[in-house]
Amino acid sequence: MEVERSTIPGLSFPTDLLFNLDAVRKQCTADLATHNACLTMLKGRLQLEQYYAAELSRLADQFRIEDDIECSDRNDGGASKSEDARGEDDRPGRSSSLKEALRGLKAQYTNTSVQHKALATNLEEDVYRPMHTLYKYLAKKESKLTVCTTRVRKQTKAFEDLYRRQHSKFEKQFKDATTTYAQAMEIGIAGEIIHNQYLASPVHHRQQQQQQQQQQQARPPAEYLQPVPNDHSPQHSPDTVKVTSPAKSPHSSHITASEGGRPRSNSMSRASLDGTKLVNWLLPSGQQKKENLLLTSVKAIENAEVARHECRAAWNGFEDARVALFRSIQSILNDYQHLAEYSISNLTSSLRKHVIFESSALANSQYDWQMLASVMEAVDAEGDIRAFILAHQRMVLPTMTVNDLCRADTLPLPPPATSLAMTDIKARKCPVDAVGNGHTVYGWLATRSDMVQDNLSEAPIEQPRAAAASADDIKHPEVPGIDTCPFHPKHLDAPVPPADRPESIELDNECCVDQC
Repeated sequence: MEVERSTIPGLSFPTDLLFNLDAVRKQCTADLATHNACLTMLKGRLQLEQYYAAELSRLADQFRIEDDIECSDRNDGGASKSEDARGEDDRPGRSSSLKEALRGLKAQYTNTSVQHKALATNLEEDVYRPMHTLYKYLAKKESKLTVCTTRVRKQTKAFEDLYRRQHSKFEKQFKDATTTYAQAMEIGIAGEIIHNQYLASPVHHRQQQQQQQQQQQARPPAEYLQPVPNDHSPQHSPDTVKVTSPAKSPHSSHITASEGGRPRSNSMSRASLDGTKLVNWLLPSGQQKKENLLLTSVKAIENAEVARHECRAAWNGFEDARVALFRSIQSILNDYQHLAEYSISNLTSSLRKHVIFESSALANSQYDWQMLASVMEAVDAEGDIRAFILAHQRMVLPTMTVNDLCRADTLPLPPPATSLAMTDIKARKCPVDAVGNGHTVYGWLATRSDMVQDNLSEAPIEQPRAAAASADDIKHPEVPGIDTCPFHPKHLDAPVPPADRPESIELDNECCVDQC
């Protein structure tokens, strides 16, 4: 089934920060710490406003105007006191306007206390509580993403460890094969004999059948695997020794010294002849040694081939796990980008409400809060994310291959996908796959378009707002929003690329969606 290929034209976390997940996590942790510090500041401000309102109300209640006390005393006094004070009541009040001013001051204190109390209530309900709820959501989401990242990395680390063990086993078996092959060559066994015995082994036929079913790359030249028989071929040579061929008959009249026997002599005594026969019966002959070493050499090559097949299978599993890891990381990075956008948007909205409440309640400091309002209005979530991406970007280009994702300086090169050749055994050099998997990540991972990247590199990062006539006059490129991003949570059910190898094991690419 063809994989659905997708590209993201604009800057995004999944494409530009795929290899900088640690930087994204560090930035998210720093943002949460800043958010928590802002909550602490707001809580202190609320307590201060509540204390200030209570103190103003207490001061206003304690402030008493003496004219009120005098009026109450005259109402409660007798006739004699009223007649004595009649002269004072008939006189015009010289301090009445001042007392009205003092009454206005007292009312202003009470009104200011009510305003500060209302400001504290508005800040708590519309600013502090939403920000506190947002902080708890972001902290919980970030914790789940951290757990998810740790789990997918552990899964990939398991495949990497398995490949390292299989590669060490392959190197050991290959070294044993080269050693036994050299020993067989030293005692006079032809290399063609070992080659034909290896080609006739069931291990070689089984590996050939599996390669025909699973092989994706071009097959190696046929002359390295199946030599063409001719009159001079070792297959038609009378000296060819089969693995199952019996040893030379003990009744043969031709036994050389190299085969471990002795030339017979008629003058030998019967006791000496019996001793010689006993020794020859106990000790293997030279032909038997050759056959045993031939069997050992072929068996060592078969073990090396089996180890090569297991190592290659482990490498294929590591490739699939690596690709699945980066798909999971792209999903995680998409969640981090969603958190960043959601956090900036909600924080900006709450801070704007804070500014409105302050400018409405504190008229004497309206100018200062309007300056802060202009700063809040200038918050650009897209600009902040763009600047952060440009500072840490490492793009995923369509020209990148699976080999670029899997190769590392600390990892040994994988063995070739083809069977071992006799030239490798003779050279005593472990063969490696220097080319690697040339399949591009285009279609497996979301990539950036080269044309869009050239346009972004030519455009300036930031443009002053004063340079533009108006926001409506600026012609922006049609960049899809986060909802149209293929890594948005509603698009995370996209089909996963099919496994080309039956032995490959896929990671749980939906781990982030299930837990996050």
